[in-house]
Amino acid sequence: MFGAFSFRSSRPDDPVLRAVDHLRARSTRPETARAQVPLAFMTRKWRLRVRPDGINIDLRAWQVAVLVHLRERLRAGDIWVDGQSSVA
Repeated sequence: MFGAFSFRSSRPDDPVLRAVDHLRARSTRPETARAQVPLAFMTRKWRLRVRPDGINIDLRAWQVAVLVHLRERLRAGDIWVDGQSSVA
């Protein structure tokens, strides 16, 4: 799904877009380490769900958090889909 869309943001180094890029990379390289997943975009509530024990990362919860934050930012207009598709 993420390969079909090119997302843009008004912020130069948007943490949500970095998480989307990481999610896109995980779909092609599932061996990407859990420790490398970006967490900077998350609210405190989501961080507690993604790291329930404070150490280990629940990847399914992290993926849901990325999608929820992306949806919220799309609704707000802070992130948008680029006019041209990245699919050839």
